Amino acid sequence: MDKSWIKIKNKVDPKIMKGAIDFADMAKGYVDREGLTHCPCNNCLNVIKQLLDLVGAHIIHHGFQQSYVKWIFHGESSWEHETNDDLDETDNKSNDGVHDLLGDAFNVGYETEGGDGKNEFESSNRSSNPNVDRLFADMEKPLFPGCDTFSVLGFILRLKHVKVTCKMTNVSMDMILKLLSEAFMDTIIPKTHYEAKNRWVDDHTNQKKIPTKVLRYFPITSRLKRLYACRYTAKDMQWHANNKSKEEGFHRHPTNGKAWKHFDRIYPDFANEPRDVCLGLASDGFNPFGMMNTSYSKDSPEKDIDVYLRPLVDELNVLWENGVETYDSEFRCAFNMRATVIWTINDFPAYNLSGWSTSGYMTCPICNEDAPSIRLQNKIGYVGHRRFLPHDHPWRNARDFNGKKEDMLAPKHISGEDCLRQLEHVPQCPHGKNQSYTDQKCKRGISESNWKKKAYSLNYHTGASC
Repeated sequence: MDKSWIKIKNKVDPKIMKGAIDFADMAKGYVDREGLTHCPCNNCLNVIKQLLDLVGAHIIHHGFQQSYVKWIFHGESSWEHETNDDLDETDNKSNDGVHDLLGDAFNVGYETEGGDGKNEFESSNRSSNPNVDRLFADMEKPLFPGCDTFSVLGFILRLKHVKVTCKMTNVSMDMILKLLSEAFMDTIIPKTHYEAKNRWVDDHTNQKKIPTKVLRYFPITSRLKRLYACRYTAKDMQWHANNKSKEEGFHRHPTNGKAWKHFDRIYPDFANEPRDVCLGLASDGFNPFGMMNTSYSKDSPEKDIDVYLRPLVDELNVLWENGVETYDSEFRCAFNMRATVIWTINDFPAYNLSGWSTSGYMTCPICNEDAPSIRLQNKIGYVGHRRFLPHDHPWRNARDFNGKKEDMLAPKHISGEDCLRQLEHVPQCPHGKNQSYTDQKCKRGISESNWKKKAYSLNYHTGASC
């Protein structure tokens, strides 16, 4: 459809009237159940929907929105690169990268594997959501009349990026926004940081009171799906499948490691899909409510730390057993994404998360039940480091360390199966603050292992230990 008429300023020009009528006629195919469609006049700006008859009248009376050159609300894909001799290329869209950002977020213009030309993901993500519609409207709306560098959405995102990068406070952000809005009257700028942050939040959402203690959990599923939603990161997510080292003994990527190869042998169906995700769980710094600053803190969660891990464990089990439908922007199709945890990365105190006690005579997880420890006044000392030396090493016979020779051999390797067998004899301590067992402690005998609880487990780790 010819778009040259949208640049005409004269409202009584016949081309304006004909273009408005033709546009309204074309928009018949893009109305909702109530017969409404986005109105691209300078007053409605595609934020407000109107009846078809009013759309044509609005365009004639108010003029056509100049920045709306890719009619994404009326059938055109934002990924199509159209050429129009009547329009200057610099007028087509602002150069702030927001088109690509929203395109990846809502899969605009992509098709599923069915090839029927209908984008199931676009319809589900955009499904008449007024906040999403406002996002796309702000993407097309120039920051001020005639601006082709920034859209409203692009400017707000850049401003928030500067705030985070420079660690600006909300107060300083409010002062800057107020100054900009006063200095540039024609610019569409939010007056406060709160307004900028909640610009695309539903105003009718019922506010709920927040309790004193809240576990703020950020799900990993949505973040993994977001990596595949961007066509650039989706390609990187599969880099390991074709670029891992073929040379034996050369470690280029974790896929060359023993843990990854062992897991692939046990679960070949998981290994055959290169888009399935292998994760590493880093627990260093996990400190809910600041309760773990000291080992002697009375407020330490101890066994109740599992309560805070419950959402993560549940989500990881779902990602392993069922997977989630995910859109792959690289291949432009949907697939069932699964994920697994192969490694854990943590410091020594974080052994508490698995149920291993980090205090007592058998704290060393390498020595396990054969830990050589002695009492040193009010502390426990771990000796016997020379046992790891070769049998004929001269330091084994030296008496300069503790006045004794070292005859102990290095401890045997403790496998995953060994840990599971030890855990079979550990009682399950209940979680929470129930008065009936608040003061109870899981006491261990001298011959028992150093495990103090059975932590939540992932369903696939029982058979994948190496």
